[in-house]
This record gives sequence, C-alpha cells and structure tokens, in this order.
Amino acid sequence: MSLALLLSTMYACTDAEYHTNAIKDAQLTESRSFNGCPQSFCLTPQLDTITDTFFVNGCLISVRYIVEVCPLTVSVRDFEYTIGNSSACNNVNQVWNQYYLNGQSQLANEALNSFYRDLTLMVQANILSNLDPDDFDPSILYFDFQWIETGCHTSCVDISVDPEGTPILGGIFQVKCGDGCCARVTKFSFAPNGDTQIISTEIRGSDDCDPIRVDCDYTYDPNYCQPACARL
Repeated sequence: MSLALLLSTMYACTDAEYHTNAIKDAQLTESRSFNGCPQSFCLTPQLDTITDTFFVNGCLISVRYIVEVCPLTVSVRDFEYTIGNSSACNNVNQVWNQYYLNGQSQLANEALNSFYRDLTLMVQANILSNLDPDDFDPSILYFDFQWIETGCHTSCVDISVDPEGTPILGGIFQVKCGDGCCARVTKFSFAPNGDTQIISTEIRGSDDCDPIRVDCDYTYDPNYCQPACARL
C-alpha cells in the first residue's frame, strides 16, 4: 500500500503546531477490578513508588511505577516510561518510522508492542529480584505477579508534508483507544535462600474493547484498535 493511499484511509486530527520526534506513551497500567480481570485482594497493600532506568536495544528508558505487594500477589500500577534522546534511541524510533513510511503500519505497531513488552519484562525481573519473602504469607508456596493492562491501544502518527509533497514523519507512538483488561500472570516461589523462582507465565484476558475518544493530535486509524493483551 502506498503512503498516499494509507493516509487516505486514516482520520487526521488537526494541530496548530507541528512537533518533530513526538515519541511518547499515554498508556497506564492499573491494578483495578474489571470483569474477569485479576486484582489484589488485601485491604492494606504495601505500596512503593519506583523510578528507575533501563536499556532497550541500547536506548536509555526512564520509568516510573507503583509496586503493590500483598500477602499472595504482586501487582504493578500506573506504569509510565520516557524514551531518552540519543543516537541509540533514534535508531529504535527509526525502525518504527520506516515501517510506517513503507505502508506497513501494522508492523510498526507490532514493533511498538514488542518494545513495550521487552521493557515491562525487564521491570518485572527487577521487581522479582528485590522481593522480600517476609512480606508474603509463609504458609503459601506459590504467589502471583500480575502485570495488568486496562487499556486497548492504537498508533498515533506525527506526520506532515513539506512544500514539495514529501512526507515528514515526526514520530509514531501509542495511545489508548478503548477500555479492556489483560494480565500477564507469572507464578513464582521463593527458594530457601530467598531468591525468587519463576514457575510459569500465562496471559489472561479477552479481546473486548469498550471504545473511548482517542486523544491523538495527529493521524490515527479509527478502525484499528488492538486489545490490551497485544502488548503483553
């Protein structure tokens, strides 16, 4: 599909100011109740706000999130990340941009999903390695780590055309397009020395999305909204 045809099938939002390299992410994860969505069931969870940095394909990512620890479960809520400004990060962005410019918008979104998934797995591994067995019920052998996504998402593209008609791509990122629920549930236990041991991982959720107004000041496809599980 040509870029012109691709753009003709999309809905373009108007914006008075054109932003270059507009890479951001509006999606948050929350540990809250939805039909069929796992959640914590303790009345007084231990809540810790964490800020940290990770490298994904050489790109420095700053993250902020809340860890909720209950006697039987661990959950992550209000996860946010910021992509750094470096040549490595530009290379990561360029992969997404090139997919889009080649008319492969679905591949671009899948690449964004893969990036998000890799980042969340790094964060999850870091949390698991720092858990204290004394915070959990000693009579229970296995516990659940729940990474919960409560939103469906779509790609928002910062694109314009120069006076010669050449497309200029400022960036591509993901925004929320519906309410849904999906959880990556990792069952783990504690070894005698206190280290965590992963037993199994499964994805629990559905493809249901309740549509919402999409907050995109650029270009997006109103007919393409991926379920929450697509990122996990």
